[in-house]
Amino acid sequence: MDLSGIKKTVLPGAKGLCLSGAWLEVDLDAIGQNVRIICQNLLPTTELMAVVKADGYGHGAEAVARAALHHGAAWLGLGNVREALEIREAGITAPILVLTPPPKWHAAAAVSQGLRVAVCTEDLARALSKEAQGRNLTARVHVKVDTGMGRLGVLPCQAVDFISRISRLPNLEIEGVFSHFATADRADQTYAKQQFQLFEQMLQRLAAAGIRIPIKHMANTAAALNLPETQLSIVRSGIAIYGLGIGENPRQRKPNGEQALNLEPAMELKASVSYVHRVAAGSAVSYNAVYVTSKATNIVTLPIGYAEGYSRLLSGSGEVLLGGKRYPLVGNICMSQCMADVGDDVIDIGETAVFLGEQGCEYIGADEIAAKMGTIHYEVICRLSGRVPRVYKGKEAERQGLGSS
Repeated sequence: MDLSGIKKTVLPGAKGLCLSGAWLEVDLDAIGQNVRIICQNLLPTTELMAVVKADGYGHGAEAVARAALHHGAAWLGLGNVREALEIREAGITAPILVLTPPPKWHAAAAVSQGLRVAVCTEDLARALSKEAQGRNLTARVHVKVDTGMGRLGVLPCQAVDFISRISRLPNLEIEGVFSHFATADRADQTYAKQQFQLFEQMLQRLAAAGIRIPIKHMANTAAALNLPETQLSIVRSGIAIYGLGIGENPRQRKPNGEQALNLEPAMELKASVSYVHRVAAGSAVSYNAVYVTSKATNIVTLPIGYAEGYSRLLSGSGEVLLGGKRYPLVGNICMSQCMADVGDDVIDIGETAVFLGEQGCEYIGADEIAAKMGTIHYEVICRLSGRVPRVYKGKEAERQGLGSS
């Protein structure tokens, strides 16, 4: 049997099982729909950058990138040079911005593959210039300005001097300048407005100094909706293209109250029941015997644990869907297994369980899981490991040759 496509296609067999016993279903039609909806909320002069870092937030960077570009995105945002090179090696030629300034020894790879790179130090700018000059190429950079995120970037008061200095470097083109909102997804937009004001003032000083930079960008999806004036040249969209809520309001609204987005989650985490057994009252389940049955019951074992990215923090609070019903996960989550107490209900080995997604009339969302872990939905989906095969479905998956629904 040829197993080369295990991470891309549904393997034949009962109930669509993968060889690992657990799998992620990714609906690429949902990705396409979300991208189209976001694009509909952008100004005609604003382009969309689909952020596909962290392996497309766990969905698979290459497949998501192709879907996003096909349905309206013009740019891709990656977290580092290695991620960007994987996209280039897949044959994707769209403009890529490496959002985190890389170490200067990555300059050769970035320049040779035509990657745009975020820059906020002169050392990195000089390294990119040197590599570009030696290869008779142009290194395109986007200068990162820190308007209040406190993470990366040149301060607004230093930006004109910094940009003036690096603009004189040979074979270096300052294609863009950008910043990042810290609170655009909050109901109170005061701080976001202050950040944008700092960015605008910096742009005005650049213009007064005769420095023209063609591309300016600051907004993520939340900012693009809440503060449309921040859209500028590009809007960088991450979590929204995967169909998950943005900050405090999962369905962002325009200032007049009209609903702007109706996003569809694209990911479901599933597993095949590996074992079912009847245990007596007083039976301990899993490590440390933290769960002891109060009566005779059926315990279902499932092949998902923290090695797959399903957090041990969900021990005693996680739930799973079986036959369209919710059941509690009991005992400590193991490295690659967990257990559910299903009472007297009959569950068959091989039956499909849903940890994230919909089954029957029940739905377990990433927000719900995040709340139990004391974190955010970004972490829930990004932590799902490569150990879990991604199974793509929908017409967009067929278009990409990744299988069918």
